[in-house]
Amino acid sequence: VNWATLPVALEDIERVAAVRGTNAVSYGSNAFLGVINIITVDPALARGFSVSTAYGNQNVRDYALRVGGKIGEVGDYRFTFKQLNDNGLTNRGDWIDSYFSRLFDFRADFALSERDSLQFSIGQIEGVTQRGRLGASKIFGQSQDPIRDMRQTDTYAQFLWRRVLSPTSDIQLRYSYVV
Repeated sequence: VNWATLPVALEDIERVAAVRGTNAVSYGSNAFLGVINIITVDPALARGFSVSTAYGNQNVRDYALRVGGKIGEVGDYRFTFKQLNDNGLTNRGDWIDSYFSRLFDFRADFALSERDSLQFSIGQIEGVTQRGRLGASKIFGQSQDPIRDMRQTDTYAQFLWRRVLSPTSDIQLRYSYVV
């Protein structure tokens, strides 16, 4: 897992569910031996404005902003921005392991009728992890452990329509697009 591009802010996590075993395949073709399902805070519960920041050793500089509210009479929204930075372990000689991540996430939920609801999510996460040695030694003319960047950007959109059929059953149609 590239933790720099996990598309959810810690502040938006309500709970985490783990499903073990082969029955996890109901979550998709890549869910073979289990699934970690991260459930985020419902936009109806995220009201107002919150800001957080953290500064620390190794030049840690983290910022988060979350705004939530209503959209008319039938909708709720949540917008989250989060940026994480650190220079890594600076007391390890010439070893570099810095980290940067930036997340934009927007989610809106609409109650279309008593039985139908629509959820819309869109966002982008970008991350850069740098690892290696400043004075990489050479063996046979090849650098050993040179500094290298691992960059990844994911942009995503998702629509989820849900119809309640009875108190114990519903049907869902989900469309996701990730670039």
